[in-house]
Amino acid sequence: MQRPMSSACVPYATRPGPTCVSASMPTRGGRHARPSRSSERFEDARLEIELIEQPVAAADLDGLAWVTDRVATPIMADESVHTTRDLIELIRRRAVDMINVKLAKCGGLHNARTLLEGARSHGVGTMVGSMMETHVGIGAAASLVAAYETTAVNDLDAAWWAAASPYAGGPRYDDATIILSREPGLGIREVHA
Repeated sequence: MQRPMSSACVPYATRPGPTCVSASMPTRGGRHARPSRSSERFEDARLEIELIEQPVAAADLDGLAWVTDRVATPIMADESVHTTRDLIELIRRRAVDMINVKLAKCGGLHNARTLLEGARSHGVGTMVGSMMETHVGIGAAASLVAAYETTAVNDLDAAWWAAASPYAGGPRYDDATIILSREPGLGIREVHA
């Protein structure tokens, strides 16, 4: 039985509650105290911080695990997770509390779905993010979010930065919500020349 097509609304960037801070503090020479001290200062100030994203260099999985072990604020991997092999290693090391899945980073919807399912099955939190891309990429990511629940607010605002879209049709923003197209696929009707 085919379900009728309807618009799906996907909240993407705002909700009441904690403040989300992206702390990108790569370390040098194996020193992990800086991101740990910053996290502890946030906690001591009783700031309601939802998460800290990628506080060490991408390849520094020992540093990521070290920080995760020493702070209460959830630590999210972004640049450290591209593949299922990366996710397995992060889980094995207990290096993160959450991961940020990006379609352009992991290679598409199938790989993103695998990462989301793998993280969920191991108790690792998830969010879907985006690179600097048009609303076509954002539409694909929003479709993924509509099908696979995540544990954090998703970061799908990249198309807001485009001065104009090179496409007709597709998803659109309505304040803090992405409205998916009722058209087949992502709803793109044509490419503007």
